[in-house]
Amino acid sequence: MARLPVVDGSRLNELAAPRATALSGAGSIFGVTRATPAPATLATTASAWRLASAQGTLSALWCALATGGALLVAAVIETPVAAYTKANVPRLAELRLDHAGGAFAMAVGGSLALAISLLPIAYARKAGSARSITASVMPQGMPRWRWLFVVVQLAVAIVVLSTAALLFRSADALARVNPGFVAEGVSVFDFMLPDSEYGAPQRRVEFERRLLQSAADVPGGLAVAAVDFLPFSGSTSIVNFTIEHHVVADATAKPRAALRAVSASYFDVLSIPAAGGRTFIPGDEGAEASVAIVNEAFVRQFVPGETIVGRRIRRGAANSRAAWMTIVGIVGSVRGAGLSLDPQPEVFVPYVKGGSSPSLSLIVKATAPARWLAPAIVERGHRVDSALSPATITDMTELVSLASGQPFFYARVFGVLAAVALVLSLVGVYGIAVLGVSARSNEIAIRSCLGAQPGDIVRLILRETAMAIGPAVAAGGLGAWMLQKRVAAFVYGVQSTDWMVIAVSALVLSVLALGAVYLAIRRVVDLRPMDLLKHGTGALA
Repeated sequence: MARLPVVDGSRLNELAAPRATALSGAGSIFGVTRATPAPATLATTASAWRLASAQGTLSALWCALATGGALLVAAVIETPVAAYTKANVPRLAELRLDHAGGAFAMAVGGSLALAISLLPIAYARKAGSARSITASVMPQGMPRWRWLFVVVQLAVAIVVLSTAALLFRSADALARVNPGFVAEGVSVFDFMLPDSEYGAPQRRVEFERRLLQSAADVPGGLAVAAVDFLPFSGSTSIVNFTIEHHVVADATAKPRAALRAVSASYFDVLSIPAAGGRTFIPGDEGAEASVAIVNEAFVRQFVPGETIVGRRIRRGAANSRAAWMTIVGIVGSVRGAGLSLDPQPEVFVPYVKGGSSPSLSLIVKATAPARWLAPAIVERGHRVDSALSPATITDMTELVSLASGQPFFYARVFGVLAAVALVLSLVGVYGIAVLGVSARSNEIAIRSCLGAQPGDIVRLILRETAMAIGPAVAAGGLGAWMLQKRVAAFVYGVQSTDWMVIAVSALVLSVLALGAVYLAIRRVVDLRPMDLLKHGTGALA
């Protein structure tokens, strides 16, 4: 049996008396047991207002530095953030740090400084002693607020961290979605056709025909095609259709599909697979051609289980006078409206039968990127019309990546918020742990004198900390679950409840919080008991 160190009881009381009455019971770093302040504490003559002034000056200084630093960071990152306009985030390019934003930030900083300076005074008045602001003995209300502070910080951190993880998983799943075509090696050149010169459909068709002929010999080019509404361009034409010998069960559910006017090589350039029948041939582009191609989504939604090749469709209702078009083939579905949306029904017609858009997209499959092909395409465009040049030049892979740019942007924003919440919560836990251990320095010293080993004290405090962290984990898990159920309706590939993400987030926060508490108490328990009784945690200095 280990022998406990012998300590002179009178000397122990003499050292402990100037600090406070010895604590009874185990206590907690998140709740200090009641203690009677020393007479010297009550005799302090400093007024609460003088202490409030000193505390307010210090708080104002720190808040001013924090606000100024935040404004400086905002000014530095303003341009990079505005560059995220390509991520299709609405009005992101309009973000600017103006005088109103700076004034609002200063007002928030000033309010925080005022609140931070007045809170200790409120506790001091409640305790009946101004000295309790800095003393190790605190009023009864303080422990409850400290415990609530830890719970709220950790709970919010769990909610934000789990939401960020969920958004990153969604963005990653979206980036893996097959758009329905092969975008690698395909360049896009958009030409705007002014109504003054190309108002008549015949003029647009003639421009398309001559441009394809001129661009056919582009160096490094493998194939060229034209389309009026390019997938992922954000523009489309939705048209009602009538299917021959097809009875609609619901009169209000008339077949509606996106209409795209394309050249014969369109499906080859984008490598859209044929699912039945054939694709367009040069003979289909004659003035008398009346053929069309539908995608699999059209068949699945309107004529499931029926043979569609060889049947006729036409634009408009059943009594429409539009010409009938024979369906000659079925192609694979393309997610042209967005990667997170199901493929929509589409009807393809030769460009000679469509071409109603004021723009024309020339797509080139080549071994060189778009920026290298641009001079040759511009030169060939001038051969057809010297006044026209491509309005925009891009790669098809860039258009596809931009379709998932907004989810990745939101995931990164929540990732930054999660990192900030994590750091703030750990700093808060560490600070409160230091404050609690400082208030229990006498108890730790007495336990050490009675034979308690440093590991025993560390385990005791960590066990008490875990009991305080438990409600925070429960509250954070509940908040994350409630937020997930709402986010799932707007985020691609996310279940209504992903318990794995919530559990991992709670586990990470719990381990890091316990680690912060361990760092706060490790140095204290290694001190000599007599030094703790005489100097408290000031012995660390």
